[in-house]
Amino acid sequence: MLKGYQILAFRLKGRGGEIDILAKRGRTLAVVEVKRRQTMAAAILALGPEQHGRLAAAGAACARVERALEILGDEVPAHLKEAGDLRLAHRDASLDELGHHADPPLTKDAVAGRIRRLLAMADKKATAEGLPGTESAVPEGFED
Repeated sequence: MLKGYQILAFRLKGRGGEIDILAKRGRTLAVVEVKRRQTMAAAILALGPEQHGRLAAAGAACARVERALEILGDEVPAHLKEAGDLRLAHRDASLDELGHHADPPLTKDAVAGRIRRLLAMADKKATAEGLPGTESAVPEGFED
């Protein structure tokens, strides 16, 4: 492992699949897929374009939530802050599992809706104040 990376989560489960390791160093977010193969070439070929896309989208989603909470600060409504905090506290949880962590419990659709509203609210504020929005937290080459 490279020095200086903070491991954020293992086996992060989401709608599109699973990230084996999510790590961060500075503004760099690393989404790691663990594959064991006989050669490096075989390992690289084991990760197809579809799987790469799912991993990139999951990493981008976590980065955007972090940026949204940073942009909004104390202005974020409590119910949206709770959804964002749940996502960051339980990075390995599916939306359904996040809903079970909420108090009172929420459906996965309710959690997803709150996270979407959190991102939209943060992006609106960022635009109004001339700040970089939530997309700015997504490393180049990642897709959301």
